[in-house]
Amino acid sequence: AALSPTPSGWSTSKPFCSWTNVICDKSSATVTSINLDSQSVSGSLPSEITQLSNLKTLSLQKNKLSGPLPSFANMSKL
Repeated sequence: AALSPTPSGWSTSKPFCSWTNVICDKSSATVTSINLDSQSVSGSLPSEITQLSNLKTLSLQKNKLSGPLPSFANMSKL
């Protein structure tokens, strides 16, 4: 909800592991990669992203994001 427009292929009616540009570890069903590069999204990065403890890659370049970045201090795999 913090991003506008909602990235293409993302829908709360589908499991997040099936969303476009989201990669999950199949054994644990946890998000390991999000690629929103050049998706023309704006808004702010939600603080809930820090709950993705298995996130290894996060690609956000070439968008119109603003606001403070959440602390990635506890995201040791990122």
